[in-house]
Amino acid sequence: MIRHALKITLLLFGLVISSSLSCRFMNRAFQSLQDQPTPPLGNVTSIPQIPPIASHQPADISQPTAPVTQLTPAPELTQVDLYNAEYCFPSLAANSQTFEEVSPQGCVRLNDGQFGVQDQADPLITLIVFVADHYIFTDLDGDLDQDAVVVIGLSGGGSGTFFSLAAVINEGGVAKHKATFGLGDRVIVEQILAEDGKVTLNYIVHGPQDPMCCPTQPMSVTLIYRNGALVDAISEQVGPYADQAITAMRNQDMQRLAQLVHPQWGVRFSPYSYVLEEHLVFTPEQLAGLLQDPTIYQWGSYDGSGEPILLTFSEYFDRFVYRMDFANAPQISFNQRLGFGNTIDNSREFYPGAVVVEYYFPGQDPQYGGMDWHSLRLVFRSEGEFWYLVGVINDEWTT
Repeated sequence: MIRHALKITLLLFGLVISSSLSCRFMNRAFQSLQDQPTPPLGNVTSIPQIPPIASHQPADISQPTAPVTQLTPAPELTQVDLYNAEYCFPSLAANSQTFEEVSPQGCVRLNDGQFGVQDQADPLITLIVFVADHYIFTDLDGDLDQDAVVVIGLSGGGSGTFFSLAAVINEGGVAKHKATFGLGDRVIVEQILAEDGKVTLNYIVHGPQDPMCCPTQPMSVTLIYRNGALVDAISEQVGPYADQAITAMRNQDMQRLAQLVHPQWGVRFSPYSYVLEEHLVFTPEQLAGLLQDPTIYQWGSYDGSGEPILLTFSEYFDRFVYRMDFANAPQISFNQRLGFGNTIDNSREFYPGAVVVEYYFPGQDPQYGGMDWHSLRLVFRSEGEFWYLVGVINDEWTT
């Protein structure tokens, strides 16, 4: 036992001595390293050069890296441009057969605001087109160039003088007549205003009892230039209702047409452009079955003869309503008259605040000099957000 304990004691003593010698050796080695001079950093070539981190500062936008295309505005239109432009009116197309100065499209070029020709064989046949001293410059088509609207008068040598508002678009500094809004016979234009692409016209038209010389009824209309046309701004609201009505007429679908008629106001049918209180009015319930109704109604009097118009609704519909395929009419207008005859159009006065949608076929047969035109006018009045059909008006040249 004593010998065994002695061995263990000697073994532990040996481990202590070994550990002490190891620590002393490590200290001397570390001290030796500290005593060595430190090499300069320039001699260290094994460390890679890391590129600097890209800056996140915003770019200097005052110095663009690529040139920016600048739009050059068109030269501004002037009064001289308006007074010497070419103006086109479909109603003048028939005059091209008499006057070589009128194009087949009804275009004439003004000279200092005037155009006038006279038939050498018949001095009573004349054509006069002129600027009526009312115009305003404004951007109509949204391209930031200066366009214009100008009032134009047309006369055939008689007592009537028909006025229109012409939209003139600035095409690279050249005045181009693009659209027309008819105002009527012998109206009085008072003011033209323009703001935010809309043109407001204040003028005087004939009331129901006014003589042609002296209109007294104030009228105001706000117009916009859309898709090459000058239209009443309200057309965007009324257009869908008019489309439904003219489609129902084309299909002779009186049930659908009746749904567009106000249940109390009903719809009035007028055989000619001058609307009278006594013209027949039908409720939606009556209208729905009228095509099958054998009753003969008196619709008014024939122009010229004065004889009573005695027809069933089906006969009247064929003669005074859907006489032409108006759903495919070449021209459609809102609150402007396209067909001009010798009968007063009092629809705007008879239906104040209403919107009159006209479907127009110009004259086709040369022997009639353009007088064989036909129009159908649908009158809509609003209640709330809905527009109701309240009038159906035939218009044509009368004797």
